[in-house]
Order: sequence, then structure tokens, then C-alpha cells
Amino acid sequence: MHKNVVVLAFSTLLGFSGTSFAAEPSAPTMETSWYGYQTLFVDAASLGVLVVGVAASNDALGALGIAGYALGGPSIHAAHKRSGAVAGSLALRLGLPLAAGGIGYAAASAHKCETDSDGNGCDWAGLAGIVTVGFSVFIGMTVASIVDAAALAHESIPASPATKPTLGFAVAPTRGGATLGASGTF
Repeated sequence: MHKNVVVLAFSTLLGFSGTSFAAEPSAPTMETSWYGYQTLFVDAASLGVLVVGVAASNDALGALGIAGYALGGPSIHAAHKRSGAVAGSLALRLGLPLAAGGIGYAAASAHKCETDSDGNGCDWAGLAGIVTVGFSVFIGMTVASIVDAAALAHESIPASPATKPTLGFAVAPTRGGATLGASGTF
């Protein structure tokens, strides 16, 4: 009995009483996952609908394509529960095309067309301005889509648990001998 009291007192003094020496469970490790292919797919589909709408002079399809472009990427980010990326995507998708369109408009407006003595020579200026602004908006949309997919479409997810390698053997008697088998996970 005296021996047990000494052991208990000594272990309590050192702080070992009831203490487990097993490693504390650590927080799960995280890894980054890219889902930008989803935003790019929605953008490509929306662009297709927009092009068909413009080619067919169908305002409803054109509006659907624009809405898909403007809201598709933010919707993908919302599905991944990334509210900051939703706001950033919406800002990119509205801000860059508008800014690029404004630059295109300024460039088209800077050109002064001089007419000849008959009053001819400026017929192309209006069309050139529309094309310049339209192309500028398209460039802004493309850049916004690429930046959205490349910079915003990343999320942290728990890392897959690493499987420990295992190796097993089996022997089974058969008529005239035995069968040896091996299996494993790596």
C-alpha cells in the first residue's frame, strides 16, 4: 500500500496523473480547389446566347445572354458560399465592360470627320464608333471573365485524408496445390 501511495504522489507531482501522451488531434489540413472552369463554362454559354440573339435580331435572347454573363459568375461563387467573390465578380463583370466601353467611346469621339465640298465622307464614322464601342465592351467582358476565373474562383476545402499504404497476403489451398494472393492500397 505504501508503494502505491508513493507512485501516486510522484505521478501527481510530475503532472502525469490522468494525462494521455497521445498526440492531440490537429485541425484538418486545407487545400485549394479551383472551380474557374465553371464560371468560364457559364460565360461561354452566355456569350453564345448573346451572339445568337444579336445575329437573329432577337432582343430577348440578347438580354438573356447579357444577364447570364453578368449574373452567371456571381451565382457560381454564391453556390460555393464565397460572398466576397460574389461581390468581386459582379464588380468586375459590370465595371470592366463599362470602363472599356467608355474608353472606346472616347476614342471614337476623338476622331473628327471632315467632309468634302459635296458634304460626303463621314458616312462611316457612326458605324465605326458603334463598332469601336462594341469591341471595347467585348474586350472588357473577356478580361473580366478571365480575371474572375483566374483570381476569384479558388476555395479552401478539407484535404483528403491520406491513405496509409497497406499490404496483405492470402493463401488458399486448392486441389493439387495452393493459391497465393496479394492485395494492397497505396
